[in-house]
Amino acid sequence: MQGMNGEQFKRSQFAVRVFAKGEILDEGPYSCGAAYIIQTTTIQLNRTAMNEWLGIRRLCSDEQESDQIWKMWHPGEDREGVRQRIQKLRTAFNNKIFALLGISTSDSKMVYIKEVVSEIFIVVRIRAIPDYKQVKG
Repeated sequence: MQGMNGEQFKRSQFAVRVFAKGEILDEGPYSCGAAYIIQTTTIQLNRTAMNEWLGIRRLCSDEQESDQIWKMWHPGEDREGVRQRIQKLRTAFNNKIFALLGISTSDSKMVYIKEVVSEIFIVVRIRAIPDYKQVKG
């Protein structure tokens, strides 16, 4: 993916381009004696992926409208049904990004995807290091 050329990125299928990657070891005082590797990946969505995201975001903003506006724009549709639909769409969106970045969906509870600005997103993955012993210097 990092080597994705402009033509591959411009195709009409869901794609992302990786801009930056980094990781840190968190063994600070707030980690309660545990240690974690925190990995970040900055990505850009192509137009297909961005359109999918905008559809989800629109549903989210609709869901937060007042009852009066909700009833006007969504007659006969209950909020819980829309919440469930948003969750399914968001899970499918996240799973596509996980697949493109090589992240197992079984790790998804410790992976966060957030929009930074426009089509630029950050993916944060937190992994615990079992039986980590802090080296005191």
